[in-house]
Amino acid sequence: MSRKEKLRQLLFLNPVVKDFEFRQLETLMKSYGFEIRQKGRTSGSSMEFFHRQYKLVLEMHRPHKGKGKKCLLNYQIKAAREVILKVEEYK
Repeated sequence: MSRKEKLRQLLFLNPVVKDFEFRQLETLMKSYGFEIRQKGRTSGSSMEFFHRQYKLVLEMHRPHKGKGKKCLLNYQIKAAREVILKVEEYK
């Protein structure tokens, strides 16, 4: 099983995993063809995943550094699932 498949499987586990890290999401989204962009010059942790071919955007805040702060929240995981399913539907 490839790294992409393992990360996808982990992202789609039910109940939602509590330790899915932002860097894992970055790796998975890049494998689906998404680009990572900062929202603006002073965006801070606000960023977006953009898929040029399908014109899909997933906006979210990068978790702040610190103990236990690298992991995504439930709503972020669910939003990422929806966008990935759309890409798979288009293919």
